[in-house]
Amino acid sequence: MDSAISQPGFFSPRLLIDISYFLTAALFILGLKRMSSPVTARSGILWAGAGMLVATLVTFLYPGMTNYIWIITAIVIGSLIAWWSGRRVAASLWRPMGHLGASTAPPWPGRGRV
Repeated sequence: MDSAISQPGFFSPRLLIDISYFLTAALFILGLKRMSSPVTARSGILWAGAGMLVATLVTFLYPGMTNYIWIITAIVIGSLIAWWSGRRVAASLWRPMGHLGASTAPPWPGRGRV
């Protein structure tokens, strides 16, 4: 397995995997940065999601990978849970998270200060 990963040459599988993971990290960090502003938050989610997609696809390309069924099953279950919870909870009910924790967040509707 190690010989397949460390083949010499410019376009070796290991180099492709390393570059893809670097791209993933950059997309995820840029996505988090864009999520800090309400104006660019939607595109930040897309950037971070693109980074996670690249990471997932590169994982499937890794030489010697044999856990395809487990990975696909986890992706499907996680996607279904995220879709269900996203449809169930209205965005207007999400509590904003303050930098210092719950003490700086606005109070819940109908309750006093937290």
